[in-house]
Amino acid sequence: MVDQIRKPAALVRTEFARYGRTYQLRIERAEDLRRVLDLDEALWVATGAPLAQLNVDPVLARQLDHNNSGRVLTDELKSAIRWTLEVLVDLEGVSRGSDVLELAAVSDSHEDGKKIRRSAERILARLEAPDRTRISLSQIRKVKAEVEERPVSEAGVVLAEAAERAEVAAFIAAVVGATGGVPHPCGKKGLDEATLDAFLEQARAHLDWLAEARGERESRSSILPLGDDTATAHQHLVAVRDKLDQYFAQCRAVAADPRVARHLLPAGDVLEAMDLSSPKVLADLLARAPLADPDPALFLEFNQVRHPRFAPLVETFREQVAERILGRSMDGMTEGEWSAVKGAFEAYETWLAARPSDVMAKVPADTLREYLEPGLAGAVRALIAESRETAFVLEDIRLAEVLVLLQANLLQIANNFVSFPHLYDPARRA
Repeated sequence: MVDQIRKPAALVRTEFARYGRTYQLRIERAEDLRRVLDLDEALWVATGAPLAQLNVDPVLARQLDHNNSGRVLTDELKSAIRWTLEVLVDLEGVSRGSDVLELAAVSDSHEDGKKIRRSAERILARLEAPDRTRISLSQIRKVKAEVEERPVSEAGVVLAEAAERAEVAAFIAAVVGATGGVPHPCGKKGLDEATLDAFLEQARAHLDWLAEARGERESRSSILPLGDDTATAHQHLVAVRDKLDQYFAQCRAVAADPRVARHLLPAGDVLEAMDLSSPKVLADLLARAPLADPDPALFLEFNQVRHPRFAPLVETFREQVAERILGRSMDGMTEGEWSAVKGAFEAYETWLAARPSDVMAKVPADTLREYLEPGLAGAVRALIAESRETAFVLEDIRLAEVLVLLQANLLQIANNFVSFPHLYDPARRA
């Protein structure tokens, strides 16, 4: 049995009801929510609730949790009540728990009320609804989903399909491909202004970096000692550099003490103990093996290189690098000549290390120059500017969504915080 106590109207006009063994605020109609704002929190059954355990619409749950703490607290619920009572001039929908909002019930003097009415009118017009005096939660969410799926998002993220011109769409796709892009609400990757600016800045820096070497092409000096063939020649150099450095170091060691030569390969008993059927063991053995027998005179005869892995690499190096750098045919090479060949690529390696972006290296220079033309970037910036309008539209749509959700659920939520009447009703879920 539920007992009712009515306090004198002249004092507070607040009703309490007995639920179980205690008296709690009776919250049955929208006007009762005003009493919640004045009720001492010591009289609330609960003063906080974990968000994950509330059986409530996820959008409404996020709206109630203002500070993103994962809990709904009394001040957050009071704030929601206060806002609802301010925005609505007719609270009948709150009393009925209706998810259909009468536009006439929304204040046209409250700033948020103006936005909600304007947004609702646009939604109804977009849907060509026969009744333009009321709007349902399903109508709001239908248009909200359509706006969120647009290729230009509220966050300023543009998808390639947002562009009407094929070249602009290709530009967006290329930038997203080069940079990885940023997430669009629909799940795809798009382009925002910060990413666009960073890409263009990197493109300019990369072209400037290329131009630094291009000025050296004619003279084949300094940065590009072999002109357009420098990059390939450098790869051939890198392929044998460590092994040639090892060979000449071994030559110096043998020159200092001939006994060193006997220790460059494992002794017979060590070889017998090795598992020569193991690819790893063989790879380690070859890594330590010299290119050729070390020469105390610090000279390498190319036809004496017998290392199974490096012999063909050294031959390519001789033909494509050493002979071209030193300008003559070579049967062998001294350590001094080897140092000269390496020195010829020092400026190139310094320049290569200064490359401003590995990402830009994947894009041809001519294509980068096209991308820097103002028309393409300008078209993307126009789409991003359009996204700001999308943001305003979505903000108003979401305000309308929140108001309908509060109208439909606020009484029930308040009861589950303040009074817990359903806990004592065996016919209802608490």
